[in-house]
This record gives sequence, C-alpha cells and structure tokens, in this order.
Amino acid sequence: MDRTETAALLARLDAVRGLSGREEAVGEAIGKEMEGLFDEAGHDRLGNRLFTRRGRRGGPTVLLAAHMDEIGFLVSGIDEGGFVHFVPVGFHDERLLQNQMLRIDTASGAVYGVTGAGDPPYEHKGEHPETPRMGEIVLDIGARSREEAEAMGVCPGDPVLNAREGRLLGKRVFTGRAVDNRAGCAAMIGAMRLLAEAQLPATVVACASVQEELGAKGIGAVGARVKPDIALALDVCPAVTDGRIPGGSIPHTRARIVQGGGPAVQIYDWSPGSLLGHAVSPRLYGRLLNTARRRRIPHQAEVTLDCGTDAAVLAPAGVLAGGISIPCRYLHSAAGTVDIGDVYYAAVLTAEFIKSLSDPL
Repeated sequence: MDRTETAALLARLDAVRGLSGREEAVGEAIGKEMEGLFDEAGHDRLGNRLFTRRGRRGGPTVLLAAHMDEIGFLVSGIDEGGFVHFVPVGFHDERLLQNQMLRIDTASGAVYGVTGAGDPPYEHKGEHPETPRMGEIVLDIGARSREEAEAMGVCPGDPVLNAREGRLLGKRVFTGRAVDNRAGCAAMIGAMRLLAEAQLPATVVACASVQEELGAKGIGAVGARVKPDIALALDVCPAVTDGRIPGGSIPHTRARIVQGGGPAVQIYDWSPGSLLGHAVSPRLYGRLLNTARRRRIPHQAEVTLDCGTDAAVLAPAGVLAGGISIPCRYLHSAAGTVDIGDVYYAAVLTAEFIKSLSDPL
C-alpha cells in the first residue's frame, strides 16, 4: 500500500453513492476492497459492515470505525410546476446550495437537475440579496408539471446527491463529493492491507459504519456487538491555513491543523450544540503520539470544537476511544479536499499503533 494505491482507492470509494441511511452500495464496494484481509465478515440490521482479523489469544480487541455515509438530500415533494423540493440529510451550509448540479437516484434511474431560488442577482441593483433558506431552494429537472416529473420516476424519499466527480488537484490533493468520509474508509482499508502479513497482538475489527452524519446513529450497535477494549474513529477534521479555514475565520476554537501536515491525533472534541464529543484518555492519545514519533510518521494534534465522531458514542460504554483524523478543507461541501499523503499516513499510523499493542496500553 503506497500513495499511488491510496489515491486510486480513494477515487474508487468517492465515486460510489451512499447517502446517510442508504449506504448499501458503499458497503459492497468496501467489502470488495477488503477481500483477503479478514478472517470473518458480517453486517448488522442497520447496515454496518464488519471485517474481523483475529489476533493473539487473550489480547485486546480494537475497533476501527470509519463511517461510510455522506451528506445529501431526500426528495420531499413535487410542486405543480414540476419543481422538486427536498430536505437535508446531515448538516449543510445553505450558502453552498444554489447553482449546483444534483442527481436524484430514482427506482428507474438517474435524474439530473440544477438548484435555484428567487430572483437573479442583477435584479437587486447592486444589493446583496439574503442567502435563500433550505426550504426556498428547489431542484429544476426540466419538467413543466408534477405529472411530467413523476413520469420521469421522481417520488418522495428518493436520495439526492451532488453530481460532482472526484479528481486530483495537482499531484497531491484529491477533491470529491464524499471525502467525508471515504478518506477515512480508505485509511482503514489501507491499515488492514499494511497488517496483512503481520502477527497481530490484538484482534482488529474494521467497521464501515452508517448514519454518522445523522448524529452517529449507527456505531452504538457495533459497540454493543463487538465490545471492544479500544476504538479509533478514522474520520476527517477541518484543515486551516494561517489560522483560518479557507472562506471564513476561526479564532480560538480549533488547533491549527494543516492539510499535508500528516494525520491528526484526537485529544479533545466536543460540540456544544449537540453535546457530541469527549476528552480522549492520555493513555490512548499518548501511545498514538509516541508511536508516530518513534516511527517518524508525520502527525499533528487535534483539539477541536463542533465536530464529533463515532468515538464519542463508544467512549461512554467504557471503551478507550479516540481518533486519527485526516485534515480536510471545505468540509460538508461537494468540493472537500484531502492530501493523499495524510490519508496514507493515517493508514500507517493506525497499523503501527495496533502493532504497538504487544506492550499493554
């Protein structure tokens, strides 16, 4: 597993469509990428996919959690003019919703449309109109009536995702619709590949989890089933440049995590609004940091607010839970970017951490 293979893997995963709650296709794709890397595979009723590699008898059980769902929308209705109305699935910045090409996945195939709302900007005579709210934005699929839209196969409950394709920017950066969190999925698969020939001191359960974007609704069932001793969430985190997130300021709420600086070891993560988050045990993040230093793996420290990962759900059950995060610019948009090296080194750090468990944590 090298950087070239990492880039190709991420591109394959990003191309698969998997709205939160509709992750089946992503789970199948991850299953194919995991072939030959596990002793046992399974899934639960929610759709979480689990791949177990058995380690030394009596050793700890480590759960790797990478959520495979992505944000998007669901069709909520069609008006008399044939415009499609939709509701958000996961958090969206309303400023980013206009003038986008979206794709509806209907039972009879794909239907494309563009988003719009209100008057064109030149009619405001130099004034800046207010950003339309979610309920004011509609999807124009080229239909002239409700009946025509229905004849195209569109109906309430159909999943809607951005139609943007992933691609490399230069030689190091990948941008895609679903890097949150196919980047974490790629790192998890990469770690399992790096461990393929190793004698493991711990049993490893790699989980592609569901519904994280809806408040980490899927991973709780996995924790109850696996009962891990240690858990690592492999996810993305906001990357900043010179103390700012591109496009906005971010004063004192996050550490200065840069894209291309290596994966970030989670120390603290809490969202005051949702109360999702936790303080990682120094035993766990200390071992991760020491492993990175000893193996000369590029890395950063993550102290953040307003994020939240699967780890926060596992910790209250008595699991020693933390995370390895991949710095990402433009989170929760169709143009998220990650550095391929950060994804690769997240896989390396994960694998080396598991090997380090020959010494008890």
